[in-house]
Amino acid sequence: MDYIHIFDLSLFDWGVILEVKFTATVSSKSIVNFPQGVRRIKIELVEEHDLPPPVFYSSGDSEMAREVLPIVKQVLRMMPVQPPSSVSLPRLTVWLSEDEWEALDPKPEVGETITIVISSSKIKIDKSSKSK
Repeated sequence: MDYIHIFDLSLFDWGVILEVKFTATVSSKSIVNFPQGVRRIKIELVEEHDLPPPVFYSSGDSEMAREVLPIVKQVLRMMPVQPPSSVSLPRLTVWLSEDEWEALDPKPEVGETITIVISSSKIKIDKSSKSK
């Protein structure tokens, strides 16, 4: 059976370089030991998104809701543990051998902002100019 490649851009030579570019934050670095005795360094990159504040709905006719709503808002503000104001979405995980990690200079630090550019022939990871 023949398959039709509708989105396979490699079939065409348009001379156009398509790329995707985004920034992400280094969220963790860890050493992972595999059963074969191989050690790898895992670098996880995430994208931070702000969460909208909680929204309270009430009927316009409800006198009780108008009275209770300010109290509920105040209680939420006074709670010792505040709900998170942002969420981290995984974007990219990079696995390096120990030799690759040692050759990497400078090494990425947790909290740094990294720019990732993916084109048709390569993936480029670069320290962003707006790192924290």
